[in-house]
Amino acid sequence: MVLGSLSVLAAGVLEIYRKRDIAETGGFRQDVGGKEFTASHLSVLLQVPQFLLIGAAEVFTSVTRESLCQSVVCVCVCVCVCVCVCVSCDASRMPLNWRVSCWVAVVFES
Repeated sequence: MVLGSLSVLAAGVLEIYRKRDIAETGGFRQDVGGKEFTASHLSVLLQVPQFLLIGAAEVFTSVTRESLCQSVVCVCVCVCVCVCVCVSCDASRMPLNWRVSCWVAVVFES
């Protein structure tokens, strides 16, 4: 979240400088698809810091998301298996070690 905010800050600062450059120098005319636009003299490489910050933020977010999803999925699968087994057959006829191991897995995974 901090890296994403820093990226937005970097983009905002660059946009201020881009608009200031166009206001001071007038920029240059660029024809794109039959329409004329005013472009800045600033290099496109000045956008690299904001893209690096967004990339780093995405890496940290995806690692955290994967870790969370794996732990939540394990608990959900254990609960679903236990519920399905108990509902589909008479739980009293199920061996005791199956019932205990299912519930132990659910408790320790969460």
